[in-house]
Amino acid sequence: MLTGLLASRIERIGVACLPDDVVAKAKLCVLDVLGCGLAGTAHPAVGALRTAVDLRAPARGQLGAAIWGSRFRASPSTAALLNGTMSHVVNADDAHKESMGHPGAVVVPAAVAAAEMVGASGAALLEAVVAGYECLLRIGLGIGIASHRDRGWYSTSTLGPFGAAAAAAKLLGLDAGAMTAALGHAGAQAGGLWAFSADGSLGSVVSAGRAAESGVLAALLVRGGFAGPTQILEAADGGFLRAFSDQSDPDRILADRGDRFTIMDVSLKPYPSSRTTHAAIDACLAIRARLAGRPGWLDRVSRVIIHTYPVAKRQADIAAPPTEWMASLSMQYTAAVALLEGAVGLEHFAPPHLESAAIRAVMEKVSVVVDADLAAAFPARWSCRVEVIGDGIQETERVDSARGDPRNPMSAEEVRQKFHTFADRVLGRAAAERICVFVDRLEREKSVADLTAMMRSRG
Repeated sequence: MLTGLLASRIERIGVACLPDDVVAKAKLCVLDVLGCGLAGTAHPAVGALRTAVDLRAPARGQLGAAIWGSRFRASPSTAALLNGTMSHVVNADDAHKESMGHPGAVVVPAAVAAAEMVGASGAALLEAVVAGYECLLRIGLGIGIASHRDRGWYSTSTLGPFGAAAAAAKLLGLDAGAMTAALGHAGAQAGGLWAFSADGSLGSVVSAGRAAESGVLAALLVRGGFAGPTQILEAADGGFLRAFSDQSDPDRILADRGDRFTIMDVSLKPYPSSRTTHAAIDACLAIRARLAGRPGWLDRVSRVIIHTYPVAKRQADIAAPPTEWMASLSMQYTAAVALLEGAVGLEHFAPPHLESAAIRAVMEKVSVVVDADLAAAFPARWSCRVEVIGDGIQETERVDSARGDPRNPMSAEEVRQKFHTFADRVLGRAAAERICVFVDRLEREKSVADLTAMMRSRG
């Protein structure tokens, strides 16, 4: 059966057999998610979630798992919920093109919480992270993502419980049969809808955290003797593939990929905005660099045309974003910031910039149109072509692989600097650097608890 065969494949993943490039990529993904989580600690939505779960300082002797960037601890599933939400709330977490989701914000918080609960080593954490990505992304490859998205499903939270459950199950020592049952519980809890985009709600952020929570809970249920459905993917009545898509391809889930693990296909994000906006940001930054020596050039621009694929237009053609979250999804807003500011960072999604008349003026010049050639390349490539037209100005830039894509990757040093940008303000430079050093040698570290101790807030 499909679910059992996938579980057997995931159960066999061992850190000793992982290629060096996979270990290196997994460590970058872990560091990146930790940084994104720390960046989200002070977000009002996270504060509301802490209140909703009635999070309190632990009683003396209470263990559980750490809430990053704070002095709180909680049950592993609650820690995964909070840390997963924090990791997604600033929209800087990693992304995968062919499943259209954000695996890191779900898998890493779940894996860290489970690792801390069982006293796991850094090597065991790496193994679980690779297993979680592999499970989640293989299902993403087989779901038929176009149909899945057209139905309004948010793949980060529909696919996420599978990855979180696989990671937690590895750390809990579940065998293939038990992992099959854990995937069953995970799939039965899957959900998450794109309805948040109708009004700018932050619902998708909590959905990512809930996916992490569901996966940890699924593994814990099975460890406690509560078996889950063993045919969650393929069941004719209520199976995940049938329920969530009408174009699924089960063969892709088990396809032989040789030594290439799916984590190698994950993009890390240099900008805290939807991955659908990144190719356009890169193109706008390149055009700005060419025009920067011409005084007043942006005032002479009359039109900025972003040619893209249909899903990008559907998700990111937001001419007047009402909230900071919607601004991070908006092609118009992020393109305008790139052209005007020459950078797109966390500070650009705060009120001074959201209310900027200068940015709004540039946004009014931006239009988003579908291009048939770019549409044909999707989802393998998330391409765009930007035209900037004005008085004496005619510039065009095409980007097929945005910065951070596996074809155009961020360097390890760039990922490290991104982490410092997010973490230094919460932990301080010295503490943040200690985390970088720890993650860099993660496969040799004896206890993940040492890492989460470093993630405690100074205040």
